[in-house]
Amino acid sequence: MSTSAPFAFVPRKVARPSATKSVPLPPFPKPKLSTEGNANDEQHVQIVDKGKAKASESQKKTSLDEDIANLIAISLSNYSLWINPELRRQLDESLSKDEEDAGFLPLSDIISLAFVRQNLDKDVSETVISKALRSNTIDILEVRMLVSEPSRSTWYAQRKATKKEVGSYEVRRKDWQTMLEQPSRDFTRSQWNERTIYLENLPSRYRTIPGIARFIKGLFSDLGGKCPSMIQNIVLPPHHLDQPGDTPKCKGFGLVTLLYQDDCGALLKSWPWNRRLIPNDRGSVEGDECDEVIEARKFGLRVLTMAQWEKLNSEYVNYRHQLVDALIDSRSEQPEDQGDTTGVENDVSVQDQEYPQSSSGDSACLTTISSRYPLNCLVFVRNIHPETNKTTLRSLFITAFKTLSIENSAINYVDFTKGMDSCYLRLRSPIYSEILVKYFRDHLAVQTRGLDDVGRVPDASDNAIELELIQGKKEELYWDKVPEKVQKQAVEAMVKERDSLTNDTQIPDHGKRKKRKYDHRLTS
Repeated sequence: MSTSAPFAFVPRKVARPSATKSVPLPPFPKPKLSTEGNANDEQHVQIVDKGKAKASESQKKTSLDEDIANLIAISLSNYSLWINPELRRQLDESLSKDEEDAGFLPLSDIISLAFVRQNLDKDVSETVISKALRSNTIDILEVRMLVSEPSRSTWYAQRKATKKEVGSYEVRRKDWQTMLEQPSRDFTRSQWNERTIYLENLPSRYRTIPGIARFIKGLFSDLGGKCPSMIQNIVLPPHHLDQPGDTPKCKGFGLVTLLYQDDCGALLKSWPWNRRLIPNDRGSVEGDECDEVIEARKFGLRVLTMAQWEKLNSEYVNYRHQLVDALIDSRSEQPEDQGDTTGVENDVSVQDQEYPQSSSGDSACLTTISSRYPLNCLVFVRNIHPETNKTTLRSLFITAFKTLSIENSAINYVDFTKGMDSCYLRLRSPIYSEILVKYFRDHLAVQTRGLDDVGRVPDASDNAIELELIQGKKEELYWDKVPEKVQKQAVEAMVKERDSLTNDTQIPDHGKRKKRKYDHRLTS
C-alpha cells in the first residue's frame, strides 16, 4: 500500500558553503620611467623639501627661544633693577640668604612684570621658558627647578595637580655675588640717558622689542661685541594718538639703553645719522656680513644719542606746531565786523580769503565750490619703483602727515600707472601739498622694492624720490584730462576739508581766536 506525500522530495545539498575571504588582485604595476635618473631626481627633491621644512621650523623655534631669553635677561638687567624698586627690594632680600639660595627669584614673578607680560605669548609655559634660558643665557643666567612634596589632594583627589603644587622654577644672574658692588647700581637718570641711543629705520622683520634685542646683538656680533648682558632696556616711543594704557607698537624706531658707553659709541660710529654723506663701504666684506648688518644697510639704519634725539624732537614738535597753527589761521580768519551784510554776502566774504604764499612765492588763490578744479593740490613724483602700486605709494607718502593726524584724509588720490617710475598725487589742500613736498625734501628716501612702503636713506648712487608742486599751465593741462565729475569731487573734498578745519576753531566775542589743543609727542 502506498501513501502519497504532500510535497515532492527534491534532493539538495544541505551543507552551507564555507565563508571564503576575497583575495584582492595584485595592483597593476606602474609603468617604469624611461631613465632611472628622473626617479632619483624626484626622490631627491622630496627629501630636499622635507629637509628645508625641518630647517625652517628649527630656525623659527631657535628665534623664539632667543626672544624669550632676551626678554627675561633684560627684565633682570641693572637698569630694570634701578627703575623697579619692588624688584630691587625682592632681590636684596634674596641676596641675604644662604649661598645656595642667594640671588634666586621665582620665574613666575619675572614673567608677571609688565615688560615681559606685554611682549611674551601667554601660552608659553615656565618649562618652555626654562629651556630657552638654558639654551641662550648660559653665560649670564642660571635656572633651577624646585620640587615640593605634593599635597594630599594631589594623591587622592580626582584631578590633576597644578604646577604650583608639584614644583616651579627660579632664576638668578650668575654675577649675583658682585651685584651689590656694581657702579650701575647707583647710576642717576642722566647717566642712564648717556647710555641710551635712538635707532631709526629698523628692518621690518625686527620691529618688536624681542626682535630689536636680537637685531642689536647681531650688529655687535659683526663688531666683535661684548657679553650679551649689555642690553639694559628697550623703549618704543608712543604715537600721539595712543590712549593711556595702550601698548606702543614699533613703527621703525626705538630707544635702546646699553650698559657700556663704548658700545653706544660703536653703533654711533658704524651707523651715523647722515649716512648718505659717507661712503657705503664700512670696511668689511659684504659676503662675510651677518643677516642683521645686511638688513640694516637695506633699510638705512641710523643712530643718534638720546641728547641729540631730544633736541631734534623739540625742534620737530615746534615745527609741527607752526604748521598746525598756520593751517588753522589760513582757514579760520573772518572779518570781525560784518555790518548789515546778508547771509549770502557773508558766505562769499569767508570764501574769498587767500591761502598763505606757496613755496614758489606766488599767492595761492582760494578754491571755491564753483572752481573747475582745486588749485595747488597737485604734486608730481619722480624716481619711484616701477613695480610698486597705489596702496604702497599711499602708505609711503602719508608718512609726512602722521604727526598732524590727517594721514587718512590728506591724500585724495594716487594717479599711478603700473610700470612707470613717476606718478601724480592729488591732495585735499594746498597746505598739505606744501607739507608733503617739504617733508620729502628734508627726508630723502628711495624704494628698495615694489612693495616698500617705508623707504630707506639713499646712497650716493641712488636717485632719491623727488616731489614737485604743479602749478599754472601744467596744472591746468593735467586737470583738462580728468573727467569733470572727478574734478567736481576733488573741489568738494577740498572745500569740505577747509570747512572742517574752520569749524574746529572758535572765535570768542573779544575777537581773539581760541586754538585747538594738540598733543605734541613725537611719532617719527
